[in-house]
Amino acid sequence: METRNHFGTGTSRSMLENFPLFRTSDPDEARDRVARVFCDHRLRVVSGGARVGAEMYFRPIRGIGIGRMRYGASVAIDPGSLDNFALIQMPIHGSEVVEHGGTTVDSNADVASVLSPTLALNLRHGEDTEKLFIKIDRGVLERHCRQHLGGELKRPIEFCPAMSLLAPRSLPWVRLMKWLYEEVGQNS
Repeated sequence: METRNHFGTGTSRSMLENFPLFRTSDPDEARDRVARVFCDHRLRVVSGGARVGAEMYFRPIRGIGIGRMRYGASVAIDPGSLDNFALIQMPIHGSEVVEHGGTTVDSNADVASVLSPTLALNLRHGEDTEKLFIKIDRGVLERHCRQHLGGELKRPIEFCPAMSLLAPRSLPWVRLMKWLYEEVGQNS
């Protein structure tokens, strides 16, 4: 099955280029720098030698953060659970196998992964994978859900971990993400 970049051919390198966070070939430094944005985790290089070609671009905005990242090597990532945030990941190149709450998702340019804060998580990030991500603070998410539902939440918020970016109902999401990355990626 052929996949496509729903965010514009050739645009990935320019997305958030004004907000570089780090670039490194050291896997330990990559793990430490990624942990500062997300959470503590184990990172193991599984192919491509002992080095990585990791880079991250990130812009936090009032309880959410948008970013673009790659490891430049095939890596296994084990954060346990995210705890304090939800995460939507949209590969623009390559793929990532996501095991989340007992479900396995082959995330690629056609399938985003939607990760709930409280469920167990393991990822296998492909060597050529580059992805866009949206990080949403759990408190912000829960507050908006309580306001929308008009009461307290009876249990933790859990999402279906796979979101097709080809489905007609996903087109507004893809348009919103294109706009968001274009607008937020500017210097102002």
